[in-house]
Amino acid sequence: MKFTVPPKTSTKRAAIALTCVLATTASTLVATPVAGATSRVEGQCDEVNHVLLPVETSWGFAKHAEVGDTIGYVMTITNTFFEEGKTKIGVAVHEHPTIDDVPDTMKKIDIKPITNNGNGKYLNQNDFASIRYTYTVTEEDIQKQEVTKKLAFPISKGDASETICTVHFEHTQSLKSPFRTYAPWVAGALAIIGAAAGAIWFFFKDQLPQLFR
Repeated sequence: MKFTVPPKTSTKRAAIALTCVLATTASTLVATPVAGATSRVEGQCDEVNHVLLPVETSWGFAKHAEVGDTIGYVMTITNTFFEEGKTKIGVAVHEHPTIDDVPDTMKKIDIKPITNNGNGKYLNQNDFASIRYTYTVTEEDIQKQEVTKKLAFPISKGDASETICTVHFEHTQSLKSPFRTYAPWVAGALAIIGAAAGAIWFFFKDQLPQLFR
């Protein structure tokens, strides 16, 4: 027995298939730049909260980065231990933080404890450290078209000099302008969609009234 697909059904399927192809093509052309951030705690610090805020770049959205431009990193590390007054922590008090696994002996990282009791060194419950680091883009970075920075902060407990855990941040920043990189692709995608829409209209113009019956 032979089955024949009604013209109305086949026309609908063809239109849907073409629409899916166009949507896939457009979404591929406007894919977002490579960028991302991760953070983790090495060791036993279950009650230490850590946050990496969105980075601040000096070159803006519509430009590519140049040598001498900067990337600003802002982080917070908070003491969230439940037993108030029992556990105070130090952020890079007895050991230097590291930049790309190298100790920051030049103190390029600015760590400012925000404490309720004005201690200025150790964090009691709900106290936090505000951390800032500014990196200057180099020629090597421009060649790679991205910057990956790894920052690590040793955490000590109370007055002890022993590190109980380490908070790690890693961030990759694209040096390309999303606007300048993808504007031609977006224009091309729109042109493709426009041309295909015209072709669909020309091909199906006599059958469109039947599609929605």
